[in-house]
Amino acid sequence: MSIIHSISDKPLSADYTLWGNCRPRKEKNISLILLNRGARIDKAALLSRRFFQHFDSVISVEPPGSSPEIYDLMKGSDQFRFLIPQKELTPGEQIDLAASLLNDEWFCVLWNDQILDKEMTLPAEAPGENDPVIYVPFLKDMREQSPIPTMMVPSVQKKKLRVKAFGNAASGGRTFYPFDFTGCYHRESFFTVGGFDNSFRNPFWQLIDFGARLVMFGKTVRLHPYFLVHYDTEIEPHRECFDSDYLLFVLKNQFVKKKKERFYIPYISFIGYFFRFAGRDWSRTIGECRQAVRLLERYRKQYRKTLAEGIAEWGEIGQ
Repeated sequence: MSIIHSISDKPLSADYTLWGNCRPRKEKNISLILLNRGARIDKAALLSRRFFQHFDSVISVEPPGSSPEIYDLMKGSDQFRFLIPQKELTPGEQIDLAASLLNDEWFCVLWNDQILDKEMTLPAEAPGENDPVIYVPFLKDMREQSPIPTMMVPSVQKKKLRVKAFGNAASGGRTFYPFDFTGCYHRESFFTVGGFDNSFRNPFWQLIDFGARLVMFGKTVRLHPYFLVHYDTEIEPHRECFDSDYLLFVLKNQFVKKKKERFYIPYISFIGYFFRFAGRDWSRTIGECRQAVRLLERYRKQYRKTLAEGIAEWGEIGQ
């Protein structure tokens, strides 16, 4: 069992099986977290891909109930490990769990239907105050090998957060969050900001929440000019879904205000949150409000701006 690192004040205890006796090479100081989805892929063929040589170690997060026969694939290799959770986890939870088992300075996240086209050159040092804590790749689709618009730019329309995807025109351009969770993360910085929030069950809002938190903490995510990835299957576009996770996102991010350098959530915002959830279990709603306050207190020193301030500045510093 492991306690998944998360900004939620209800850490998720995850039972899992870890196959393999990995002895990282410690040559590049970067590991790979390989997420799996879609139809079953020939694991032997997948693990034969040459780009794995660019990483000191690889953790493949398998679906619950995967057969331990995959252990046979690792004979003769000390690079691969297979992580099998006992229950379904969101992509963010899978990343939080796998990253807690690593000790390299950086880790990369790819899916089993993605191929790394070129080795990425990492900075020699940990990110400074103004350096990106996550680098994201230029992504190409399966058929035309044409760029996928993944420059995510936030805006607020009628008090609702909207995120639009633009073409990746600028190397090093800023983006709101790592599209499809794909990217190269600085491990210490990732856990310092709390990782992905396991309170969210919808991966879309889990990503949006993560991006919003980075903005409020003064952190950045940027495209890396030498980080090229393409899909070898069709991908589904991200769709906005204004469900209960959206309201939880508003509570934890858009409700945060600032007065004389003090960050807080106004009481009137909690009243509005109660009315939006009329008819739902009130004890759950009260618990979410209390959790939002506790998290704000815990990370208070990391806040640099409200989400509204960060989005207002985006046009000036986003390019």
